Amino acid sequence: MSAEPQKHEPETRPIFKFLAGFFGVLFLITGCFTVVFAFQSTGSVLWRWIGESSLFLLLGAAFTHAAFTGRWGLLK
Repeated sequence: MSAEPQKHEPETRPIFKFLAGFFGVLFLITGCFTVVFAFQSTGSVLWRWIGESSLFLLLGAAFTHAAFTGRWGLLK
């Protein structure tokens, strides 16, 4: 036995992984719908749809990554 304390990796609960995966898929689907609306719209509204869809897609990718790895990509 070692006298040094062992470092344990924090374990993420399965419910949090499920919620992160659920919200990730939800945001990815919403992002895809906003991309479709962006390509159908014209004029100054186009940039707003592109901005919204990119935010939805990035947030969905972050949630999906967190669901599979158990931790947020930007937090180390």
